[in-house]
Amino acid sequence: MTLHPNPTAQTPAEQKLLAECAGPARIMFGEGCVPEKESDDNLIRASFLRDLLLSEAGLGAKGLRIRGAWISGKLDLQGARLSCDLSFTQCHFTDVLELVNARMRGLIFSGCELPGLSADNVVLDGALFIRAGTRMSGEMSLSGAHINGDVQLVDCSILSQTQDAIFAPSMTVEGSLYLGNYPYSGEVTSLTCKGALFFLSLATKHDVFVTNVATSVQDEFGAGGIFQATEEHGRDIALSFARARIEGLLFFKDNQIGRGIVNLSGARCARLRDEPEGPGASYPIRLEGLTYEGFSQHTDTSVQNRLAWLERRPEEMGFTAQTYEQLARVLMQNGQRADARSVLCGSADHWSWHVL
Repeated sequence: MTLHPNPTAQTPAEQKLLAECAGPARIMFGEGCVPEKESDDNLIRASFLRDLLLSEAGLGAKGLRIRGAWISGKLDLQGARLSCDLSFTQCHFTDVLELVNARMRGLIFSGCELPGLSADNVVLDGALFIRAGTRMSGEMSLSGAHINGDVQLVDCSILSQTQDAIFAPSMTVEGSLYLGNYPYSGEVTSLTCKGALFFLSLATKHDVFVTNVATSVQDEFGAGGIFQATEEHGRDIALSFARARIEGLLFFKDNQIGRGIVNLSGARCARLRDEPEGPGASYPIRLEGLTYEGFSQHTDTSVQNRLAWLERRPEEMGFTAQTYEQLARVLMQNGQRADARSVLCGSADHWSWHVL
């Protein structure tokens, strides 16, 4: 990394940051809440912040930890190599944060306002947390990102102006991915999105939790592309884990897919825990090619509800015997032999009907 000369502070907030950045405490500006407008007490130029991070000024072991700042301009860290965490609490960003091809320890947004995050191919040696009421008014792009810890997108909203709220094909997560709610805390939180959640070819070493997530597709985007509506990145895809490789549990609960398709085609997980029926389980779902070694404890495995689950394929999708055979195989392993035979009979009936 090329070190920059020590930055020159131009506002009282920048002077405070420069004076205190080597200490262990979080640095607070103004009242410590999200500022409604810039002032001398909260204004930090993005260019100053970049120079500070890339300079010899020196940050403490805890990295950059600021609260209540108004960060003006584009914080462009494309290609940067940082050895510290970046933690922003109750901060307002005027521009999309640029982290393409960057590397750092961890990245945390708590209660922040920002117009988007561009972080394709970013490498985090720690975790990515976006939480505590953070509001993003544009797309979050994590294509090809490699996160060596957990990813938590909980208690936040991403209201995109494009087809995708989250565009994260080929993302690798060495820990677990939590969308909507973190199950190991005492509070219940959610993720509200406008636009698709696109995790095509995701790879995780542990679990994926999708809980209390609300989203729907945007009608004005996606038409005219190379994909049909129900394919890959088609306009009707609301949530996609197509071809994902999940080495632990894939968990779905209490999600609201207002309009659009959930795509699990070609995905693989060790255990599946979902809701095959219920108020929120009415959305079409692509299951062809999905493989799972078994169901998690307390998963509904009743044959009636599971057959209805298989029938929720999009109208454009034809019958696929593999989805029935996969379900029957797992039911047989569970000792539900009669149910497994019922599933295979249902598959045979469908096959006969399609042949005729």
